[in-house]
Amino acid sequence: MGKRTAGDACDREESQPRLAALGSLAAATGCAMENERFNLSLRRFLKEVGISSQQEIERVVREADLAGKGKLRVKMVLTAEGTDLRHQVDGEIDLG
Repeated sequence: MGKRTAGDACDREESQPRLAALGSLAAATGCAMENERFNLSLRRFLKEVGISSQQEIERVVREADLAGKGKLRVKMVLTAEGTDLRHQVDGEIDLG
């Protein structure tokens, strides 16, 4: 059996427990096309975050002359206005 996605709920009748397992996105959007639009928008945002974050880290390392000087501790915090979303990722970047 292949991997199921939230969009599958649009294609066939699902029980309430199955919809809950798929997450509220399928119930909220109601069809795979809207889910696809959501996924594309999300991927676009995450790409922008990744590219701009890398550029900012490179700038800081260059301006502070940190290249080759151990590790840089970093933290990324994701929030979404009007929600309780708060996702934190901590890490270290080897400076060479």
